[in-house]
Amino acid sequence: MSEILREAKQRLEFVKKGIDHNPSLEQALAYLRHRHGDLFPDQLRQSAAVPTPRTGAAHNPAV
Repeated sequence: MSEILREAKQRLEFVKKGIDHNPSLEQALAYLRHRHGDLFPDQLRQSAAVPTPRTGAAHNPAV
């Protein structure tokens, strides 16, 4: 029984580590460009064109 629990705990830790992955905006955009670059608008196809948040602007998650 303890072997079953140990294996389940190892699987749980593996999944938790995968969930904890938090890529930066640049990493996420690089992945999306690689996989779906043909769907990106021209302004976002180049890595230098990463949009930056405006300072002082109200945060509106619905937009």
